[in-house]
Amino acid sequence: MVHRPVPDFDRHSSVQHSDFGVVYEQGGNLEEARRQYEWAVQKAESNHVAWANLGNVAVKMGDVEVAQTAWRRSLELQPGYGPAVVNLAAHLLETKPLDGRQWLEEQLPLMGEPWRTRGASLLSRPPE
Repeated sequence: MVHRPVPDFDRHSSVQHSDFGVVYEQGGNLEEARRQYEWAVQKAESNHVAWANLGNVAVKMGDVEVAQTAWRRSLELQPGYGPAVVNLAAHLLETKPLDGRQWLEEQLPLMGEPWRTRGASLLSRPPE
């Protein structure tokens, strides 16, 4: 494994930390990805992409509460943001199928493509 220095908090912008998080997440380093996303939202609370990414990595780490909170925060900042809608909806459909379906149906008109199609495909699956 190649050692790469970890970006420091003060030197980089929120968007840069979010981008670093994506690289770490894709490389399988979920802990460092999470730290980068947390730094990104600390630097700019309004970074809806970083909030959605934080939710994605948190759920991969088994922290469902943090994931839901992060996805919801992303959607407060950017209603209809496709990645946050689809990931939160998938989780809700697993845990609360009826509530999840109703919530997703309300979100679909707010979403752009290709996310609206992905969301609709979640609704086409039979309830579990």
